[in-house]
Amino acid sequence: WNDTGADQYWMWIGTSQGDYDVYSGNQGTNTSAVVTELPAGGETLHVRLMSKFYGEWLSNDYTYTACDLAAEISAPTPGSALSSTSVTFTWNDTGADQYWMWIGTSLGAYDVYSANQETNTSAVVAVLPAGGETLYVRLMSKFYGEWFSNDYTYTAYNP
Repeated sequence: WNDTGADQYWMWIGTSQGDYDVYSGNQGTNTSAVVTELPAGGETLHVRLMSKFYGEWLSNDYTYTACDLAAEISAPTPGSALSSTSVTFTWNDTGADQYWMWIGTSLGAYDVYSANQETNTSAVVAVLPAGGETLYVRLMSKFYGEWFSNDYTYTAYNP
């Protein structure tokens, strides 16, 4: 940030405006800060930068979107009806240490399929049902021991 000649700068980062549940730090008279361990799930982050002049605090508020480390399925099109009981799912490479895919008959379930995809960005799933039911797919991306995920629904093949 620009140097306004403040006696002191303070920064808050929170998940709601005016909150500091992510970070709170005295910056002294520095005009930059390195903040580690920010959320990485695409959340909205609210940043308040405060400047102290002669004992009085003035502030400016900003919003940012945290990076989203969870890979996203590109094919088949999320929400679509599947054309077979054998489907190749593909997703973008977010540089994750590992990907894992679950497919189930309810959200978060893996009663149809569950497999470690290593660092591959596609998976052939040849065990899908053929009754037109809703299938729930969870694609998980692992970074430094922490999992991030996206959920999708599909309509099973209905011959």
